[in-house]
Amino acid sequence: MLEEYAIAAQRWKLGVCDLSEIARNSVLQSSFEHSEKLKWLGPTYKQPGADGNDIRFTNIPNIRICYRYETLQDELHLINRY
Repeated sequence: MLEEYAIAAQRWKLGVCDLSEIARNSVLQSSFEHSEKLKWLGPTYKQPGADGNDIRFTNIPNIRICYRYETLQDELHLINRY
């Protein structure tokens, strides 16, 4: 898997933060057990937005997590509105 990430980073000029976000999302969406997700993402991973981000585990700044969460909320609001 590490090789695939390296190829993706080179092909699409992804930075460390981009790769970290992809890895975090992969773990969140995976069928790993809760104990494994705790190990990889930290104890608050189930919390929405920045509250669920532990930069010591994910290497993703809270501002980026906040942006993604706010964008998701805006899009869900539009879907529900129409």
